[in-house]
Amino acid sequence: MSKRQQLAQELSRVYADLTNFPETRKHCFIGFDGFTDEILTAISTRESFLSMTPMKKIREFGQRILEASERSGNIELSLRQVKLGGNAPILTDALLHGGHLITFTGSIGEQDQIEPIFQEMANACEEVFSLGPSSHSDAIEFEDGKIILGKLDNLKNINYENLLLTVGKEKLKNIFERSDLFISANWTMLTSMNHLWACILKDIFPISKKPRFLFVDLADPAKRSDADLKEALRLLKEFTNFYTVIQGLNEAEALRVAKVLAIPISGGSEDHILDLAKEIQTRSGLHQVIIHSTRFACGSTADGSWIVQGPYTPTPFITTGAGDNFNAGFCNALLYGLSTEQALLSGVATSGFYVRTGKSPSIPQLCEFLENWR
Repeated sequence: MSKRQQLAQELSRVYADLTNFPETRKHCFIGFDGFTDEILTAISTRESFLSMTPMKKIREFGQRILEASERSGNIELSLRQVKLGGNAPILTDALLHGGHLITFTGSIGEQDQIEPIFQEMANACEEVFSLGPSSHSDAIEFEDGKIILGKLDNLKNINYENLLLTVGKEKLKNIFERSDLFISANWTMLTSMNHLWACILKDIFPISKKPRFLFVDLADPAKRSDADLKEALRLLKEFTNFYTVIQGLNEAEALRVAKVLAIPISGGSEDHILDLAKEIQTRSGLHQVIIHSTRFACGSTADGSWIVQGPYTPTPFITTGAGDNFNAGFCNALLYGLSTEQALLSGVATSGFYVRTGKSPSIPQLCEFLENWR
């Protein structure tokens, strides 16, 4: 029996147990962003309203922009889809399929009037606390990646003071106390996140010592300063007193963290990326570091390191949200009590299903995908 088949059996078994014994479901607290995403295609040439040729590679889009220097230019964007966005909402939407009880907080509308695009997700959560209207992003997708143009004005509402005002201090303490998993997503765009983490560490903890996970998604910290990122890593190390802390990274994010930690980089092979995960885990002092790419994922803990191959496709239906679905698949396996290697495999399979269909898989769909992918 292959590892994929073994994982499918384990996922199916635990999901059936949760269905039969709902009192065993895990509690999750997920925040803090929220975006309305427009998924766009950049047009290379258009012959008529019904006939056009898309730009397939980011390089073509970049070259078109460079050619406009000192001349100006015009690039047509064709709207493919409007969907809920933001790392936290997409991750929540995907993780709900695992059967967990989720408390969500982020920018998805007014507290008494959730924006329609988030309503289905909000209805499926145990509790929702909205910190204000959503921000907006234009995600221009290509065969080899995506360019996201964010409009972040509404994220100013996401801070510790507004969190306390919306949720209440005692309620917030209770949420942290009962949660088996705390996910803090999109550190990069939430510029007050270091302060929010520091206040949680100071005011909300200590809490009981039951086993808990903290999963953190930095979300492309290229534009944040070295000082900010170093402070974030220092605060995450403090969280290890209360949580098993997991740092989730893509390759670009891993290289940025490596720079701040003064880790020398050589090459970009799978073995080099695995070595990078080991070095980041060791130097940061966090419990786990995982790195995912379009073709594979790897992870390192103090007990070992693993690498798994993913179901790569050169022609994805959608890529915006692929990393969030990987993170959801990984976290779901951890909540099911599975190993780090199985969690990595669950992550790449969840992402692989999503980029092919544009939807996060249910557990039966994920199991079928694990059984059938070649």
